[in-house]
Amino acid sequence: MEWARTLRIDAAPSDALEQRLRRSFAHEGIKLSLRGSQAPSRTYALVEGPPGLDPAEIDWSTCGARAFDEPVIALAIEPAPSDALPFLQSALSGEGAPAGVLGCEIAGERIVVEFAPSVTPAPLVMRLIDVELARFAGNRKVELLSPLSLETYTQIAAQGLSCEEIVPQRVLEALIGGAHVG
Repeated sequence: MEWARTLRIDAAPSDALEQRLRRSFAHEGIKLSLRGSQAPSRTYALVEGPPGLDPAEIDWSTCGARAFDEPVIALAIEPAPSDALPFLQSALSGEGAPAGVLGCEIAGERIVVEFAPSVTPAPLVMRLIDVELARFAGNRKVELLSPLSLETYTQIAAQGLSCEEIVPQRVLEALIGGAHVG
């Protein structure tokens, strides 16, 4: 794929929503992956396009989604204790927050953070969360809300394992053609 974008739809995943999105992006060569959550009521789509299709030619507003200019990681973090929620929100979106954080909001007992891994690495976001939770002797549950591209998976693995040899061109599933990773 030549390019990728993440979309956020403020609705729970459903067959009707998936069909609507697939109709909206029925261009030749577009790959669409969906992932979402009932709480918060949110669906994310990863739209990947071929070299011949310019993403600027697509009307992203037709599906009622917020379109990010690149692939984004969205996480729902449930801290224990929940008293840490406002402090996590401040650390992730307040003054001095990482530049790649594009959105951060409290949703019930969880905090949803959206960030661009091209700007702020996933391990940095997770470390920041853990530093804040340490003040409360707390812990966390994390749910990945957004589908990730092969490039993003390999970037996270390479960073987490300190192994720059992990690249999309060396992932077996990609080499044998068409197998979806994640």
